[in-house]
Amino acid sequence: MNFYISNLSHCIGDLKKINDFSIKKEINIDYLNNLGIERYSESQLNPFKLAELSIVKTLANYKNPIDLVIYCSCSLDDHESIKNDFSELLYNLGIPEINSIGMFISRCSNFTMVVNQAMNIIKSELDTSSILVIISDKIYAEKDRINEANYICSDAASSFIVSKFKSEPSYEVLNINEYADNAIALMSPTKSLVNYLKAVEEGIKTISTTNMKKLGLRPEAYKKFICGSYNSTIMLNYAKMSGFSRDKVFSNNLKKYGHTFSSNFVIALEETIAENENEELFFILTTGDFIFGAITLKLIK
Repeated sequence: MNFYISNLSHCIGDLKKINDFSIKKEINIDYLNNLGIERYSESQLNPFKLAELSIVKTLANYKNPIDLVIYCSCSLDDHESIKNDFSELLYNLGIPEINSIGMFISRCSNFTMVVNQAMNIIKSELDTSSILVIISDKIYAEKDRINEANYICSDAASSFIVSKFKSEPSYEVLNINEYADNAIALMSPTKSLVNYLKAVEEGIKTISTTNMKKLGLRPEAYKKFICGSYNSTIMLNYAKMSGFSRDKVFSNNLKKYGHTFSSNFVIALEETIAENENEELFFILTTGDFIFGAITLKLIK
C-alpha cells in the first residue's frame, strides 16, 4: 500500500525581529544573527485558533472524507482548557463527531511519529483512508523562546492529510523509520556536553543510514535535506552527520521564521512544491529530546 502526504498548509504568528525582545540583554543578538537567526513569530491566538486558520486551507480542496484527526504539540499548557479548546476546534471545522488522538512526547520528532502512526492506522483499519494531522505550538513566556542551544522558538501551526489516495501535488512516502535512545533525555548538555553530543550524533547517523540503505540510495540522490530550523551551525552539523553536503541543506525558513517546532517540516515541504520537479527526492530528519526520525519522500506533481 502506498501512502501520500498532501494538502499541506500552515499559519504563523506576527513576524518580529529578534532585536525586539524585551529581554534582549540576556541574549547576544549579533551572535544569533551570525547563526542565521533574524526573526521569530508570536501569535496572540491560542494554539487551536492558530491551527484552525491552517486547517481551513488544508480541507478546502480535499474531496475525500476525513476518518480520523491526530493532534500534535510539544507546548501544552492547561490540560482541562485544552480539551475544551480542541472540542471547539473540531466543532468549528464541521467535524464534531470525528474520532481524534493526541501525540506529545516526541516533541520536534512529532512530524515523523505522526506520519508513521497515521500510516499504521490506515494499514490496520479498513474503514480508515484519510487522516487529518494538526500540529500547533505556542510559547507562553518570552523567556522560554530562547533555547540554551542558541535558537529561537516561534509560534506556528500546520496541517496536512495522510492518505492512501494519490493526488497532485503530494509527497509519496518511500520509507520511514524511527530510533529512540531514552538515555539522551537524562543527559544534561551543560554538564556532560561531550557524551550528549556523541549520543545525538549516533542517533542521527543510525536513523539516516538505515533509511537510505533500505532504499539503496545515497545522499547524492536527494534534492534537499530538511531538518529542524534551529540555527545554521546545528543544521549543517546534522546534515554532515547524515552524510549530506551543505548545498543540500534546506535553510530558506531559518531567517524568515526561526524554529517553528514540528511545523518546520510542513512549511518546508509546502514551499518546495513549486520550486522543484516531479519525482524529486527529499530527506527529512527529525530530532526530539530522545527520538529520531527519518523519511524519504518523493514529490508528485
